[in-house]
Amino acid sequence: MRGSAGGARSELFEAAVRGALHPVVHKVMVLDQADEAHRLMDGGAVFGRIVLTPYPSAAA
Repeated sequence: MRGSAGGARSELFEAAVRGALHPVVHKVMVLDQADEAHRLMDGGAVFGRIVLTPYPSAAA
């Protein structure tokens, strides 16, 4: 984390180790849909992350 004090960084790391952080995933898409993922991001229609996977079953 840029600009954070060392204490804040260690607190963040400890929270991650405890499992207290929960990433926000907007959508899981197949790698072949990367162009669509970019359009979604460029259009500002995304809240969270878009995960690209090479496995079609993971995107279901």
